[in-house]
Amino acid sequence: MKKYVFIIDLDSTIIGDCSYQLQLYNISKIMNNSKQLININKILSQYYNEKSKLVRPYFIYFINKMRELYKNDVYFYVYTASSKDWANIQIKLIEKENNIKLNRPIFTREECKEFKNKKLQSYTKSIDPLLNKIKPKNPEIIIIDDSDVYTDFKHVQIQCKPYNYTSFCEIYQELPDKMQNDLGRGMICPYNKDNCSITNKMKLYKWLYKKCKEVNKNNKKYLLDKFWLNLAKVIDANKITDFNSNVIKQLTLIANN
Repeated sequence: MKKYVFIIDLDSTIIGDCSYQLQLYNISKIMNNSKQLININKILSQYYNEKSKLVRPYFIYFINKMRELYKNDVYFYVYTASSKDWANIQIKLIEKENNIKLNRPIFTREECKEFKNKKLQSYTKSIDPLLNKIKPKNPEIIIIDDSDVYTDFKHVQIQCKPYNYTSFCEIYQELPDKMQNDLGRGMICPYNKDNCSITNKMKLYKWLYKKCKEVNKNNKKYLLDKFWLNLAKVIDANKITDFNSNVIKQLTLIANN
């Protein structure tokens, strides 16, 4: 029986822009080290339910539809350039909040190859080092990623349009003033949250309004995203069992339409 393995990117593919959530996570690590304990999973959980839209629309539908179509012969692995600890937290939250289960291990930055590109830190991905860690042997592999970063198996990559919906959160509520110079530049309100003066409140609310307006403007283009819905429907409608390069090209066109 043929086995199907979907290898899926995380950022801009499964989820949108998690910059605010990452800053909260970084804050929690610093505060926990200083004995100011924060239950970061509880704080972050609200952002990883599909209804919050940080998780790309219809991703859960796609997973469930593929399991319905291929039964026990389909596997879903995440392959991301994110750090291992941060990726693990996000995947666990996605699973818990949306009642799904993805396969292990989660492949992260440790499996990527790093290189410098115009002084920026970039990564390439290869399927080769993953093959002996994937549960089914000699499966049919389908890659889904928003970036052209693979050095092999390019012929089976469905490249999706980036999904960068931002789920805004008021980081400054969790952040001690002394940390503002170290984390979240441009993302944290510069006005003292504990100052109750009218002048300070006006500045704080003005900053908050401007930030929310900026985020909402960015998010408009992603509200009707149907990549995962389109992909699930075309695979299911055609009962695809052979993901050759021609099929991959057609799926890429239809899913991104």
